[in-house]
Amino acid sequence: MKLVLLIFLLVSLPGSFIGRGQTPASTGEADLELVLAVDCSSSVDALEYQLQMEGLSQAFSHPSVLKAIEAHAARGIVVTLVQWAGADAQRQVIDWQRLRSRKDALALSRLLAATPRQISGPTAVGDVIDFSARLLLTNAWAGKRQVIDVSGDGRHNEGEAPPFARARATKNGIVINGLAILNEEKNLDRYYAVGVVGGPGSFLEIANDYEAFAIAIRRKLQQEISGVPIS
Repeated sequence: MKLVLLIFLLVSLPGSFIGRGQTPASTGEADLELVLAVDCSSSVDALEYQLQMEGLSQAFSHPSVLKAIEAHAARGIVVTLVQWAGADAQRQVIDWQRLRSRKDALALSRLLAATPRQISGPTAVGDVIDFSARLLLTNAWAGKRQVIDVSGDGRHNEGEAPPFARARATKNGIVINGLAILNEEKNLDRYYAVGVVGGPGSFLEIANDYEAFAIAIRRKLQQEISGVPIS
């Protein structure tokens, strides 16, 4: 299915995600392919980056997230971490990890806690959507669902406009969820809702500041993994 989508994308979209000669080699099935895209732009200081990573680490050791992961024990879920900033600054810093058990999730929790920041720069939301979509379309997994989880504290100010990148991703069945951190811009949630999130069942979480990030990302992950909205 992914190969068909890739061929369609190459022949029908200018500036498509996939370069010539690149095709995915599917080697495993999963219930969910999830890209965690963490804001590392210049508006994020060292403490704020650390709070993001601690929040993610804590989420993957939280009972509610562990329960959601264990519900997918048969096929599992696969997760990767991307740091993003400007138009030419996106990096996959943790490769795809398959999670089927508490042990798997806790291993990822430790890996997240130990991951240093690797980039900084402007804020290119559209480019990280394109980058994350490419990871989803070219990895070795065949997922029932494909989701990009974008967290950030500012509006796009460089590179591709987010709505255009969103249109390409959602056309290929990818869902984009957002986590708007409102410490810099109090109306960022509206910006994310209108121009970033998209696809069937997509949703937006809000953190009023970086201290609230841990709760917001845990709720977000629980919903993304389970596929059931949290009341």
